[in-house]
Amino acid sequence: MSSPLNCLVTGASGYIGGRLVPELLSAGFAVRCMARDPGKLSDRPWSDDVEIAVADVMDDSAVRRALQGVDVAYYLIHSLGADASFERRDRTAAHTFAAAVKAAGVRRIVYLGGGLLPLDQAIALALRHTREGAVSTRWSSAATPGAPSDPLPTDPSWAGGSLYVDARNSVVRASPAALWRVIEGIGGETGWYSFPAAWAVRGLLDRLAGGAGLRRGRRDPRHLLMGDALDFWRVEAIEPGKLLRLRAEMKLPGLAWLELSVGKDYDGMTTYSQRAIFQPHGLAGHAYWRSISPFHGVVFGGMLKNITAAAERAERAGSTPRPRLA
Repeated sequence: MSSPLNCLVTGASGYIGGRLVPELLSAGFAVRCMARDPGKLSDRPWSDDVEIAVADVMDDSAVRRALQGVDVAYYLIHSLGADASFERRDRTAAHTFAAAVKAAGVRRIVYLGGGLLPLDQAIALALRHTREGAVSTRWSSAATPGAPSDPLPTDPSWAGGSLYVDARNSVVRASPAALWRVIEGIGGETGWYSFPAAWAVRGLLDRLAGGAGLRRGRRDPRHLLMGDALDFWRVEAIEPGKLLRLRAEMKLPGLAWLELSVGKDYDGMTTYSQRAIFQPHGLAGHAYWRSISPFHGVVFGGMLKNITAAAERAERAGSTPRPRLA
């Protein structure tokens, strides 16, 4: 009997990776997970069944060590920002990993990109690539769901499986630190930097539907931690100084996220990137997005403008930013 294929999974703490690993184990493959912070895998039920290699994808020598003896490597690492710095980081990381794979003699890379495919289909495709094997190193691609975290709903085929995104960016004449202070201080008594009446109405409607509305506020007026409640949002991811991702806990016909990030452009200017993301549940979800999209210019456009202005005022005054609604 031939020995099982050895698989390396990067991004095992993420959406697809965390669900792919147990599938690989149950199929009889030997699994090694590459992680920059192994602590993020410690609470996974399968953590004792895998080997963990500590490596940053930007560290060529560490990646090469992690790839020793590997037959199939899964590349599931992607930055979640919209500006040029995130794109450059993704390209550099992918090139570093590809060079290490070639040096280590890995037979196949499975790369999961950013298309739309239900979770079960994405994992099935990834497993198929593993079972097929290969005689030379090559990239195999499979699409992944567009949502940043938890399982997406399985809608019937006629629902379309769409992912709606409202993405906006601006250059900010302030330091990244000043912009981050604005982002981390959002919500609660500070508000949402746009059209307060619209947020108040949305909070009231959520309470009438049995949700939390805006009454939860914030745990701390200036600082956020992973898992914090923030009005009718929950902090799903936070990288201090770089990224805040909030998951909606309001009553919705779908799943929603709000992502705020800090970056720099090619000229070294601070950039602010903002994305509202919605995964609809069936036809009701599609109808919901279309009904509210005419207001996005006011709500999300106003948020972009006012967060940028608040950071610039705070930079000039050297003070804690406060919202001023235009």
